Amino acid sequence: MEQIAQAFDLIVKLHEALGLPSMKEMGTPWHYRVDDQWEFTVNGSGETVEMIPPYTAALTFNGWPAGLLNPYGGVMAAGTVANEDALIAALKQAIQRVSVGTVVTP
Repeated sequence: MEQIAQAFDLIVKLHEALGLPSMKEMGTPWHYRVDDQWEFTVNGSGETVEMIPPYTAALTFNGWPAGLLNPYGGVMAAGTVANEDALIAALKQAIQRVSVGTVVTP
C-alpha cells in the first residue's frame, strides 16, 4: 500500500510541476500520457465521473486497464512489466522532463 500511495503522490507532484489548476477546480477529469505505455485519468471531483470514483486515478498500460489509485490505496497491475515499480519510475521520469523543460503542458 505504501507504493500505491507513493504513486498517487507522484501523480499530484506531476500535476503541480505542470502548473495546472487544482484538479478539483478543473471541472473535468485530468488526463495525462506519462510515456508510450502509461496513461492516467484523475477524477478530482467528489462525484463519480466517467466511471472513475471521486479523488481516484484510473491507470492504463499500453491501453489496457492497469489500476485504480487514490491517496490511501487502490489496486494495481502486478505483471513483470506493468507494476507499481514501473509506474513510479515512469512518473519520476515525467516529473524530471517537466522540471528541465522538455515537456509542454498538455
